[in-house]
Amino acid sequence: MINYRADFTELNNLAISFYRGAQNLFPRGVTNGAMREAAKPMLRGAIQEAPVSGGGRQRISLRHRGRNANEYRRGGATRRDLRTKTVSPSGDEASRIIVGVSSKSGHVGWRTHFRTRPNKQNRTMDNFLQRAYDQTIGQVVASVSRFFVARSQAYLNGQNYRSRR
Repeated sequence: MINYRADFTELNNLAISFYRGAQNLFPRGVTNGAMREAAKPMLRGAIQEAPVSGGGRQRISLRHRGRNANEYRRGGATRRDLRTKTVSPSGDEASRIIVGVSSKSGHVGWRTHFRTRPNKQNRTMDNFLQRAYDQTIGQVVASVSRFFVARSQAYLNGQNYRSRR
């Protein structure tokens, strides 16, 4: 009978050093910045897909109107309140960006779920956020990949990487 014995301590130390090097190469601020830049096409797609009622016109608030109480302005409140937000990553994620409708005071995000999910009043759903995600996720992944590859190559070549030129 032949006994084989393998020692993986060096391999384990190499993996740990790679992990620490990646943390130094891609700190949270850098990855968040890359994700914010990469999420811009998704935000633009969500703005294009956002539902606008009344032929794209919205009545101006009586507090902020001009001379005419029936003035209208172009665009919808959902479209105007779309934002990207950086949130805390969970698990082994490096960063997380959310594209959605702001639900701060005075914004319309509190009612987005009425539009994107079926309910008693609205039996059909108009999940514009999912459509925007489906259309632009390829662009986002490609943009993030280009960023990380360029930064890694610059690091391996001993050059300082500048994200903006």
